[in-house]
Order: sequence, then C-alpha cells, then structure tokens
Amino acid sequence: MFDLWEPAASKRGIVVFAPTCPRAEGCTAQSWWKWNGDPSWLKTQVTAVCALRAIDPTRMWIAGWSGGGTYLGWNTQAFERDYAALVIHGGGVRPASQACATPQAGIYFLGGDKNPLHDLAERLHDYYATTCPHEDLSWTVLKGVDHEGERRALGNYREAILDWLSTRRRPVATVDLMDGGDPPPMPSAVASSPPALPFQPVSSPAPVPSSSCRCTAAGAATRSAVTPGLLALVLGAALRRRQGTRRSTPSTR
Repeated sequence: MFDLWEPAASKRGIVVFAPTCPRAEGCTAQSWWKWNGDPSWLKTQVTAVCALRAIDPTRMWIAGWSGGGTYLGWNTQAFERDYAALVIHGGGVRPASQACATPQAGIYFLGGDKNPLHDLAERLHDYYATTCPHEDLSWTVLKGVDHEGERRALGNYREAILDWLSTRRRPVATVDLMDGGDPPPMPSAVASSPPALPFQPVSSPAPVPSSSCRCTAAGAATRSAVTPGLLALVLGAALRRRQGTRRSTPSTR
C-alpha cells in the first residue's frame, strides 16, 4: 500500500507515513483491528514526523486499508479530531462509541460488495449517514469486487482520491500543538468527490521484501518550507467473521 500511494502523493508534495502496528505496545499479531490500541500512540508518531517536516497542520489525512480501515472506523471520533479526511479502503466497522465527532472530517469509502465482511462496512455507512450525518461523505461500492479486487481498484481511484483529499482542510480553530502551531495562509479550494469510475483490474505491484520497513516519512528532513500535507497510512489484515483472527498472510508493514 505504501508503494501504491507514495509515488503519486510525493509528486504533489504530500508526505506519506506508514507506521507499523506497535509490537512494544501489545500489537503482537501486527494487526491494527485486533490490537485496537489507543489512537494516541499514532498521534505521537505523527507528532514526530511533524518535527522533521514543516507540514500544513490543517491538511493532514489518514487512510486505512483492510483491517486498518476497520481500526479507523472503530475509533472514528478520535481520528476525525486530528485529520481533515479519512479514507476507509476495503474495511470498516461501526465505531465502538455512538458519539458524534466534533468537528466532523470528510469520509471517503472504497470497497467491494463481494468482500465477505461488507455488511460491517455498511453498518459504518449507517453511522456516517444517519446516526451522525456527515455532509462530506463519499461512499463508493464496487459491484462484484472482492477483497483482492478492492486492493487493485486503488490504481483506478488513487488520483481522484488525492484530488479530493488535497482540498479537505481542518478548521484552523481545531489545530493543536501536536501539529506544530499555527498553519500558514493557504488559498481555499473546493473539489467534488472522486467519480464512481468503472472498475478495471490493474497489475499487482512488485512484492516488498519482508525485511523492508516503511516506518519513516518519505523525503528529506527539513523545515525550510511548508509541505502541503501528510497522508498517514494504517495497514492491516481484515478479521475473519467466524474465526475472529487475521488473515493468514497479512502485511506486516
């Protein structure tokens, strides 16, 4: 997922950060949804990234793949406080708390109706659409697409999602010290949600060696200029309905 997102994002000046689920904090299965640890851990890691790069604090977004998307949905209120938009890709579950986030973030969902856990994602949609109505909600369901197809579909939707993310900003009043202080003045912009493009299979990326680590932000450390934004990736295996365990060959990045 890092390799699918980072080249396109970096061309726009967006830092991509893909942290590994923290084994030292109890994530022994390397699965975000199974760990379901306090989102404050991820906030601390993002703070460290912001110490290396002068990132616009109003334009930080987070994307979760598979079980990572489930982790975002489960803790949506915490993530909506810190990020201007959430991308839930191939996962999702109704949040543990039915409270409504303040402020609300933009929500973009990309999933397939043949994912065996798609009904859990539909319950998350019900939360965003009716329990706590979100005005900025894009719900793209790919007909006849399974979990692997959801992953491949990002190749067709990535640029449109990045267009959408790039215009989503947090209100200045919600920016806290984690983000490094006051944001720079930025021009306002409005963009429509990514179009519902027809699904077309794309080739799979080259496998990443198991020894590789994507735990740092892409790009050189500098505070000489403001980086347009940061996209944090939360990657993890989806739970199985009956066994309640992660898939047999999850990503460990």
